Amino acid sequence: MTRTLLFLILIPALHLKAQQSASAPPAADHRLYAVFDSAYLNQLATNNPTLLLRWNYYLDHAFVIADFPEKKGDRGQYPEVQVDDLQGINILVLEKRQRLARSWEAPAFYRIAGSDKVLMYYSGKDFNRNFRKWLSR
Repeated sequence: MTRTLLFLILIPALHLKAQQSASAPPAADHRLYAVFDSAYLNQLATNNPTLLLRWNYYLDHAFVIADFPEKKGDRGQYPEVQVDDLQGINILVLEKRQRLARSWEAPAFYRIAGSDKVLMYYSGKDFNRNFRKWLSR
């Protein structure tokens, strides 16, 4: 009985491990090389592909750029961030250079200098939920 139970528990785990090893490791987005060493990214691809997928996903899905609605009040209430290229943002480089921070519980807003736009980080909770949904697709 114990052997049968152990066998039934191990079969799905072995099947999952076989599926994971059969798939090719993910490639690092080229923007990650501006922030991380290539040896680290190679190590992630081999040993922690889910974290590499998360970094890739983070680059495009941790934030949105939006017009600031006048009815929301004064944009000056938010800290300012310098963004050179609104179309080609590398959020990790911005975080490193300008010490941007996000919240686990609530969205975080930054006004973008020289524009009427804001950068809105999704809360950490929302980001993780969206990432899990994306992974299960």
